[in-house]
Amino acid sequence: MKTSNIIITAFAILIVGAMLFLFADSIKHKDEEKNKISYKEYPLPSFKVIVAEEASDIHVDRSDSTLMSIEYVKGVKTPAKLYEVINDTLHVYCGLRAFIKCKQISQIIGKKHLWINVSHFEPDSLTVKITGGRFIYNNDGAKKYTINARKYDMNIIVNDSALVYLNNSKLGNLTIKLNNAFVNNYCETKSLNAKLTHGAKLYSKDNNRVIAIEKDTTSTVSIDNNDYSAIRL
Repeated sequence: MKTSNIIITAFAILIVGAMLFLFADSIKHKDEEKNKISYKEYPLPSFKVIVAEEASDIHVDRSDSTLMSIEYVKGVKTPAKLYEVINDTLHVYCGLRAFIKCKQISQIIGKKHLWINVSHFEPDSLTVKITGGRFIYNNDGAKKYTINARKYDMNIIVNDSALVYLNNSKLGNLTIKLNNAFVNNYCETKSLNAKLTHGAKLYSKDNNRVIAIEKDTTSTVSIDNNDYSAIRL
């Protein structure tokens, strides 16, 4: 065999061997990471209000059960208090990710939380008060369809650089009050009423029968007419 062919063959073997090593190491790493995580369920009394306290990370889904599943990560210290229920209100504290299941909610409050994700609810009405952090409503990945069949009203108050994303819902009256924050509305609404101050931003698909906007000169509103262009107000 020619020297050049030997070199090429050896190089090919080296490349294949390196790829196999990296693949095996990747699988090992994923298994190690998976083994670091465990979950424990806690039954809860009924509640209608959820408060995400500072630095908390919660995911809320509709269910006939009322419980919370806590994600424990090996090597991460468990906080002294994870949650508590006072009257009709569930308070979730920072430290570990919480997955909440309940039948219905009427209000969600975020107090400089990290993340709130809410899915598959159809309340009579819903009030959302967010200070900082991120709030995602009825998001289902890349799927775009309406989760609820019945329209309901939603009142949103957002402050302190918070980010709010509304998806896959059919709403009646959507009332938004924004102060130095951002709302992205991908829902169909009967009426959109918004007030923006201190550099607030509102983006909405043009799926609103009636729109009433009040804003100061530092704030912006964009209404997308569904052909990838937007009207700026």
